[in-house]
Amino acid sequence: MVWYLARSEEPGVRAHLAATAVGAALGGTGPSNPTKVFSGLETLVLKARREGDGYRVRGRLPWLSNLGPGHRFAGVAALPDGRRVMGLFEAGTETVSISANAMFVALKGTGTDTVMVPHAYVPDADVIARDAAAFVPRIRNGFVLLQTGMGLGLARSVAALMREDARGRRDGAFLPLGPEAIEARADALRERVAAAAQAHARTARAGFQETLRLRLDVSRLALEAAQSAMLRFGARGYLEGAEAYRRLREAQFVAIVTPSAKHITAELARRA
Repeated sequence: MVWYLARSEEPGVRAHLAATAVGAALGGTGPSNPTKVFSGLETLVLKARREGDGYRVRGRLPWLSNLGPGHRFAGVAALPDGRRVMGLFEAGTETVSISANAMFVALKGTGTDTVMVPHAYVPDADVIARDAAAFVPRIRNGFVLLQTGMGLGLARSVAALMREDARGRRDGAFLPLGPEAIEARADALRERVAAAAQAHARTARAGFQETLRLRLDVSRLALEAAQSAMLRFGARGYLEGAEAYRRLREAQFVAIVTPSAKHITAELARRA
């Protein structure tokens, strides 16, 4: 959310930046549907029309994360003339309701819920971008790169878990992926992330492809590291409440959250 506000050129919405940046105002990101839309995989589920000094918006967003009553999120809506507008919405109100309609196997703390928008009004002061089609290419590299912390942090925590387990170090000494290899791959990926962050402003398709490949490599490391920990712990990791199994479920979340592994591979194949 902070990233979107910082990149916006709309003076009204930038007034929210300072409070959001320090956590005085809370917000989440809502890119799942528009990210897939701009890759040609979905259509926009939010529809808008001009009304007074703002936009009247309707629709339903099946999955948005980091939301609670009073939190704000960014949504992209389609206008009748084909243009797309991005604005701020406040969750947990009469016109923007949130519903926990699914129980995930892990990471329920992400606050991922369904958002119903029966008739929300977004005034001009809450518009992030009047032309979302032009704005999204400016923010998409940063949006994807900001997600890499999930996978790298998970991989490092798995490596630490494996180091702390003396029995696993002994019994699983000949398994191919140990904590040293995990940490080395995480270090290399972190260097790639840092280099990519220096070029986040590039809008070319080829540059975004490289960002997606990096995001995919981070997901793969998280999955492989968590799987390796499960193999080291064996039956101990398969017990209900076992930390190794929790890490495996979390790694799967990293790989399926937008842009997911299947989304990235489809995008790379489509652009090849």
